[in-house]
Amino acid sequence: MCGIAGEFRPSRSADTGAVRAMMDLLGHRGPDAEGLVGLGPVALGHRRLAVIDTSVASNQPMLHRDGRCAIVFNGEIYNYRDLRRDLEALGARFRTEGDTEVILEAYRQHGPACVSHLNGMFAFALWDAGRGELLLARDRLGKKPLFYAPLAEGGLAFASELPALLAHPGVRTGLSGAGLMQFLCFGYTVGEDTLVEGVRKLAAGHTLVVSRNGIGTPRRYWHLADAFRNKFRGGFEDAKAALNALIDDAVRIRLTADVGVGIFLSGGMDSAVVAAATARVAGAQAHQAFCMGFPEPGFSEAQEARASASFLDIPLQIEQPERLDDLVIAALEGCGEPLADTSVVPTWALSRAARRSVTVALSGDGGDELFAGYDTYRAGRLHAALARFPVPLRRALAGFGGLLPHRMEKVGWDEKLRRFLAQLPERPERAHALWRVVFDPRRMFLRAPPADCDPVLAALPTAEDTHGLDPLDRALFADINTWLVDDILVKVDRASMANSLEVRSPLLDHRVVEFAASLPPEWKLRGFTGKHILRQAQKPFLPPHVLAGRKKGFNAPASHWLRGPLAAAGRDITLSKAMTDLFHHDRIELMWHEHLAGSRDNGYMLFALLGLGLFLQKLHTR
Repeated sequence: MCGIAGEFRPSRSADTGAVRAMMDLLGHRGPDAEGLVGLGPVALGHRRLAVIDTSVASNQPMLHRDGRCAIVFNGEIYNYRDLRRDLEALGARFRTEGDTEVILEAYRQHGPACVSHLNGMFAFALWDAGRGELLLARDRLGKKPLFYAPLAEGGLAFASELPALLAHPGVRTGLSGAGLMQFLCFGYTVGEDTLVEGVRKLAAGHTLVVSRNGIGTPRRYWHLADAFRNKFRGGFEDAKAALNALIDDAVRIRLTADVGVGIFLSGGMDSAVVAAATARVAGAQAHQAFCMGFPEPGFSEAQEARASASFLDIPLQIEQPERLDDLVIAALEGCGEPLADTSVVPTWALSRAARRSVTVALSGDGGDELFAGYDTYRAGRLHAALARFPVPLRRALAGFGGLLPHRMEKVGWDEKLRRFLAQLPERPERAHALWRVVFDPRRMFLRAPPADCDPVLAALPTAEDTHGLDPLDRALFADINTWLVDDILVKVDRASMANSLEVRSPLLDHRVVEFAASLPPEWKLRGFTGKHILRQAQKPFLPPHVLAGRKKGFNAPASHWLRGPLAAAGRDITLSKAMTDLFHHDRIELMWHEHLAGSRDNGYMLFALLGLGLFLQKLHTR
């Protein structure tokens, strides 16, 4: 796992000084080595976290032995040994034992189509001097980030994180109205959009070619919608066996490392599935598990994690600091961009604790999006049943949600019911997107909201992608492409890499993802019970409390923090000039008054504004 940066200039030599400035902000992603090379119109920079072949031979930037190609690469290629054997059979020769050189040789053999041969998490930039082209690529699910921006004189700059890219003197730093609306609505920006005008994310599962002819159009090389359409043709027992075999193999290849590997273990099913597979593949005592505890009642899953570890005979370390609120600012600033997901704080703290013992950790991310684990999927079925009611009645029921009480606790039935009722009048796809909103798109308190900008549209899948799909499959497809890619995986990458820890997600092996997509919807959500096939397939391996338990989530007690030790700093940041230039001062003041008085839980909205305020402070100093 690493950090990469670089630039391409079509009409002159690249500026290595500008790339050095970007690299200086990526040291946390790669504390073990660094490298910078200028190759005429291209400059490539790299900060290395050594995980596979930790020798200097695998340092980057790495040049092909014939000098024609050079690469900077962030991530891991789990099938690199198999690819290496295939490439050697075709005449390739290798100087290292790592995976970076395998990408170089795969490119020489297959060109840009090499990405389809890679099983892993990756973002890389590969310069082909013979073609005069720079290839940018990102893995299928966007586990590894890649930002880029055009330069005024032509060409572009790129980097692993937004603050690093903004350190380039040729990149503009104006706020994007569309990006701001998306962030306020969902707590993150969607797809290619960012909070900075002109800066783009390379979308998950895409490549981009840059040359003297200009910046090309991103090309999608992975089409998950195809897997949803091509349904599994075997029986339920066959599917269970196939799923277990895929999970075991996904875990097995992710245990490959020349450094210590641990496991993130919560009280839920997904991390237990990964931990159980690890014990089967490598032995029960081979890898340490790590769990995050909370001092606030109702938020900690330490007791459940302890029970799972005992059942699986896995050593467990529980990180339970006396308080987490003092880590909030560090965690939000470590993201480099606003993210209104309160679980970034415990993820940051857990990563810091795990990094004291290991360099790599396995996580259970992805299970809910693949196998319909969230309450929103059950809500979708109920929404469909109520859609037969007249619109006026549904609007009346929506208003009833405002009468429900507000409690400062983990998202409970009252908050879920309030959100469900509020979207009863909406169409199914739009209701599904709006169940997770931070700010209602109609009430964002902006002084000058962008005209004709509906942030929800960015989160809705295209009709082409979802045509003919079952409603549950449409919801799963939407969540995988938005919530998972743009929130969950961003949170995990930034919180872990801020602490120089690599996190790998076996359930998001693209083979597992495609197989899950191919399964009939009723095998995932049976009635109102989610993860049916995963639960049944893993039943022989998991403790009873995991199989019987309901999802709790990894939410943090932000509402409590913002009524207590974070209140003063939070007010100062959210009411700064940079913020009140954007928002109506009195509306933010009212939110604080309600929250501190306990009359309304505005914790998630204030947490979002806190992250945005910290970002604007940094943005305005550049």
